[in-house]
Amino acid sequence: MKIQCHKLFSRALCFQENNQIIKKMTSIHQPLTNLQIELLKLYSLNLPEESLLEIKRLIARYFADKAADEMDRLWEEKGWNNDTMDEWLKGA
Repeated sequence: MKIQCHKLFSRALCFQENNQIIKKMTSIHQPLTNLQIELLKLYSLNLPEESLLEIKRLIARYFADKAADEMDRLWEEKGWNNDTMDEWLKGA
């Protein structure tokens, strides 16, 4: 049990140190976005490769969903349909 507690303490300390480094980086250089800061915090945890892959997929899915939502909004707003897409393909 002591080993696990030590690992958790080390991880928390490392996380705190990384947060301090990130704060210094954002104040010295061009500011990072809130997303970049959160990702730096996340990636400082030394996760297994499988977990990193899952996170990458989650992020990709998030942005794919956002893009699909925007396309749905545009289709509805502009009155686009399959004929519109066919016309675009002919003009390409």
